[in-house]
Amino acid sequence: MNVQAISLLLLGVALTAMGCKDDGCAMEGDITAGCGLMVDGEPLRLGDTLDLLTEEHGAPTLLDLGASGTRFDLSSAGIAGFCSPDDDTVTSLMAAEEYAGTTEDGLGVGSTAQDVTDSLGAGQAAPYLEGAWYTSLGIGFEITDGAVTKVHVSSTPSGS
Repeated sequence: MNVQAISLLLLGVALTAMGCKDDGCAMEGDITAGCGLMVDGEPLRLGDTLDLLTEEHGAPTLLDLGASGTRFDLSSAGIAGFCSPDDDTVTSLMAAEEYAGTTEDGLGVGSTAQDVTDSLGAGQAAPYLEGAWYTSLGIGFEITDGAVTKVHVSSTPSGS
């Protein structure tokens, strides 16, 4: 495994430990921090089950990570994520190059690092990944050469 793959696995494990929202959060854009992503006009929310994901969005490619849960990939939509090992609910989502959606503020793949900072302020650093992470908001941005290459959506810590 390369360093980036290990970092994403650790991020998925950490997000799984935080739990997910189960309040049916309102989608405010194609990408809603702490909530989910829109896929072909249908929401894919944190807390959705793997069965619901498959029913609404087609069968994903699955990778069983044992005690860390399951990684899924909807490559045709440019989306991947992790499911809890306990109940197969979605605990985190990632939008990559093929995903054209944006947040309500217009942030998405292709936005500049400056766009992210102007909209959300300075984010936290993540080990092994260049980007801006906003844990309290439930969103993070991988940035390469000054542009967003991936958007991560996760649940917010309790009390945020």
